[in-house]
Amino acid sequence: MLTLPPEIINNAFSFLPTPLAPYAGVSKQWQGLIERRTFSEVHLTTARLPDFQRIVGPSRYSIVRQIQFITILPEYEIAARSKFEGDEDRERNNQAFSMAISSLFHALHSWPDRSQVTLTIFAQSPSDWYAEPDKEKRMKRYNMGNLWGRDLLDHRYERSYLQWSAQDMPSVNAVVALNIIGEGDWRRIAPAAVARIACRLPRLRKIDCMLCDNERKDLVLRDSLRDEFALSLRDWPASIEHLHLEYRCDPPLNENKIPPRRSEAGKDALCLALHRLSHQLVTLELEEITIGPELFWPPGTQKNSPPQWPKLTRLMVTYMSATPSGQWLFERDPRCPIWNQEDEPTFEEIAEGQFDHYVPAREDYPVDRFRSKPLPLMNEIYKAAGLAAQHMPLLEDMAMAAQIQGTIIEVRQGSAEHLFRYTRETARVKWVGMSEFHPTKEVMDIWKGVGREHGLDRVQVESIGLDHLPALFSYDLDDDFFDKYRTEEHGYVLWDTS
Repeated sequence: MLTLPPEIINNAFSFLPTPLAPYAGVSKQWQGLIERRTFSEVHLTTARLPDFQRIVGPSRYSIVRQIQFITILPEYEIAARSKFEGDEDRERNNQAFSMAISSLFHALHSWPDRSQVTLTIFAQSPSDWYAEPDKEKRMKRYNMGNLWGRDLLDHRYERSYLQWSAQDMPSVNAVVALNIIGEGDWRRIAPAAVARIACRLPRLRKIDCMLCDNERKDLVLRDSLRDEFALSLRDWPASIEHLHLEYRCDPPLNENKIPPRRSEAGKDALCLALHRLSHQLVTLELEEITIGPELFWPPGTQKNSPPQWPKLTRLMVTYMSATPSGQWLFERDPRCPIWNQEDEPTFEEIAEGQFDHYVPAREDYPVDRFRSKPLPLMNEIYKAAGLAAQHMPLLEDMAMAAQIQGTIIEVRQGSAEHLFRYTRETARVKWVGMSEFHPTKEVMDIWKGVGREHGLDRVQVESIGLDHLPALFSYDLDDDFFDKYRTEEHGYVLWDTS
């Protein structure tokens, strides 16, 4: 057994009951293989850091590939569950968050450059509803919140964003990839805090973040978080080559209303900051983000001295249906139904007697999500993207998918996605949607120019319509997928080709 190849022994491990640690005494070979499995992914909390430092010594540094670090925030009393977090709560949480990350970085500071660690950071209080491990207790808390208002659940901290306050934090060379989960089931993390963590990672090559730009009731807070995020991007290390950012910001759910005007047209600070950062990247993926044309090609860009993307090979964007300057990108498709909302109660009527945290933002009531047909403004985005693509010599794939809010009740034929894709390998540029869209001649000519810059003899440019698809659109769907649905049965129509 001691002379068996490692592959066979590793396969045998899959048949053994866990934990595998007791089997490490079989031989030196078994010990080494078991340690590689045991320590390749480490789950840590603040309290377990001392044990981590004691157990994972220099001989095991190279084994660790992933560290999942949950920052434990202070607990709070049962009576506090019915109260929103205040400034004192936030300050305590910020201190706990900062001290925990600082302690982790001190523990990793001595790790050598040869380490290749992916670090994932979450934050949670043991008192949080999502942190309750007992499913029955968690459901009981949920019912207490919904029926009696005695528990705000995650609404207690929905306007709290963990800020970075530590000053004394060493650099860590061992971390090459950073994941920040600052939304969803975990506590929200202020986007600017990501930069303060990343700037201490000089060998960082990849960042994957899930953050929140969707504060509904405090627009001043929402805008300040976004602006601080934009400023902080300047501090990101030059070593970063891959960015995946999910930064959701829903436009008004009542699409009769004007979206918030967060910047002047063409001057959104975050879009401009991401534009500058993209020049150093190899891949860029943005999800559920609010964008304008300046993400690709800011106003006033000089053609005799254009920006360059020398390494970018893949650019993927899913974006919301309004711009940062408060302009809708879509309108009602005339084929869609118009719903009579005269019988809806007024905002004041639904707010009366309701728990505050269940009252929607004014921009979200009454819900009326009817916009699915691209407006001419979309051509400005595609023009900007095409001009940028002409200066991306290694670009293989660019895709943009709109996040249209309407459902099968509100828009024609269910999902109403609008997709754009350029694929270098197949020399094709296409727009696919369920509502009619006509790219301008200028836009089509610009994208033909992209093909010429990429050494393609001819680029096929087309805008097509499809009414019936088996699944939601995704920018990962290839040309062959859409070619299969070019049939009358699926409502295929060719709107433009060149």
